[in-house]
Amino acid sequence: MRALPAQVVDYLRDIITYAHAESITSQTSLSPFDLDELSNMLNVVEHVKDNIEKVNEHSVCIVARYMDMFFRAKFVNFCGQLGARLDADQSLYDSDSKNKPKPILVRILNVALFNSPHIHSESIHNVWVDNTVVKPRWKKFISQLNGEWSSFTVFSTVMLAVDVSFLAVPGVDDPSTQSKSAVTIVIYLSTLCAMGSLVISLVLAGQVSDSRRSSANSVANFMTSMSKSLLGIESLAFMLSLPFALLIWGMIFFAIGLSILIFYTTDIVAFIVVIPIWAVVVLLTTWPVFAANNFHVSAVAMRAVKYWKDITKHMVVIRRR
Repeated sequence: MRALPAQVVDYLRDIITYAHAESITSQTSLSPFDLDELSNMLNVVEHVKDNIEKVNEHSVCIVARYMDMFFRAKFVNFCGQLGARLDADQSLYDSDSKNKPKPILVRILNVALFNSPHIHSESIHNVWVDNTVVKPRWKKFISQLNGEWSSFTVFSTVMLAVDVSFLAVPGVDDPSTQSKSAVTIVIYLSTLCAMGSLVISLVLAGQVSDSRRSSANSVANFMTSMSKSLLGIESLAFMLSLPFALLIWGMIFFAIGLSILIFYTTDIVAFIVVIPIWAVVVLLTTWPVFAANNFHVSAVAMRAVKYWKDITKHMVVIRRR
């Protein structure tokens, strides 16, 4: 049985220390472990130092296992080569994958789902690089998704309660009449969207929390199977965006139903009072959406004014001629 060399232990400690420092200072660290794991590994190495130059099979196995993991990461990232990967989200085989134009179907679905698939697609491509899972990012990604789905579950439950209470209002859903009003139909759509968001959130949370997703190999197999679908890895982005998109559609349908009820059953005085408030609420609600997509009303208004001034100048020149 070999003794544990001091040089190897010091080298391993330096590797872990560098990976720890890189993870703190860089968002694209190539370390195969997160900060908590690296801290625990440093503590283990400090205990192993007590067995330096001694014959201890356990300490030798610990050092060998850690070295194997780090050198596997170096091999995958082509460390020391001309085409080495320098960032965790850098692709070595398909560097233009993020700049490729999306198919028209993907772009239409992205608009219908309120740009949520595009956001999830960027996160997935940062986790799944060259058919390799960036495990520290995967853990953060899953933790973020679980938090989102928990909140979507609460919001969907509240939305269901609101829709059912709205249908219970006298005159909204009259069971004695066979034909339903526009308000009732829109509230039905809102209820279905909220229920769909609730069910999908629970199903996705159950699938992600499966123990088979914990290891890197099982995650890689899962991502590989998803990439074989019709839309490729984008199908996973669409799947993850469904709870948010359906919840937003449920709120939109409820707002439409409430607006129809207000505008068709309100007298002229209440109508005059409600219209300005309704317009302000719609404007303030759509403002963050337009701003997030780099669409500013003030800039559009300034361009319209400038365009109008140019038109009037041309009209004056034509009249003088």
